[in-house]
Amino acid sequence: MARLASVLFNKRLYVTVFIILMLGGCSSIPKPVAQIASAQTAIEAAIKIEAPKFAAVELDRAQNNLARAHDEMKKGDNAEARRLAEQAKAEAEYANAKTVATRINASTRQMEDSVRILQDQINR
Repeated sequence: MARLASVLFNKRLYVTVFIILMLGGCSSIPKPVAQIASAQTAIEAAIKIEAPKFAAVELDRAQNNLARAHDEMKKGDNAEARRLAEQAKAEAEYANAKTVATRINASTRQMEDSVRILQDQINR
């Protein structure tokens, strides 16, 4: 009797494991094509506003992460490819923001210098 129960338990265990494995295979992670395209667009936008001059390190990180995302997608590791693509987009957006902030700060300094010069001329 105990032997029969053991055999039935093992069959149920095998069937359960088989079903879990089959369901796991059906729920694979899709290729992160949209995330990679979005990261590429963010990098291109950063390049257009001259991020290589003002945020070269951040832009380089974004480009490296995007290249790694492509490699991981080719290997079939779509979860890692998605993570790297999202990281690349974030780095590119940061490079973009840093570039804009640097340009604004430079413009502000120029305006302050101009105001100072005008005030000096008025005070003479």
